[in-house]
Amino acid sequence: MLFYIDKYLIKGDDLVENLLHKKTLIISFVVFLLIVMSALYFSNKISLRTYKIAHSWAIDVKDPTQVYDNSDFIFIGTVEKQVGTITYGNFPETQFSVKVHQVIKGNIKNTIIVNQEGGIKNYTLTIAEGDKLLIPGEKYLLIGKFDKETNIYTVLPVYGDVLISDDLDIQKHVDTFSKFN
Repeated sequence: MLFYIDKYLIKGDDLVENLLHKKTLIISFVVFLLIVMSALYFSNKISLRTYKIAHSWAIDVKDPTQVYDNSDFIFIGTVEKQVGTITYGNFPETQFSVKVHQVIKGNIKNTIIVNQEGGIKNYTLTIAEGDKLLIPGEKYLLIGKFDKETNIYTVLPVYGDVLISDDLDIQKHVDTFSKFN
């Protein structure tokens, strides 16, 4: 059997062979794309190891008077985004941009960068035992120290980054610490 395609005379067997060859190429290309897409998808799903740091405290961190007296800042703020990670010694500190809503102690205005002990380095999450990394979009009571030499605000692990659930929670924290002003 003979066919005319674009002014060329092609035998039926050649036409079938060409179509099978094109079909094989297309299927091979689709399989290749699926393999590449799967590899990219699963490469982002690497599980992290977790290394928990135990802390010992020089003060009673559950006593609001001691926490107030030994902190440089206390405020209510919303974490906007993670802006970096730095390393002190062998441990990472994660930096967050925080919009300040209500200052209870300290001289803080508008938006500041706070460091939180802990972060991800070499596929390992290092964090204080009982603590969690701050979550962008969430509101917190933040308590910590200010290092004048480095100009860094660092929140106290565990007790210095308290997630706020509602306005009553805010008022409870403000009432707890405002009486020391």
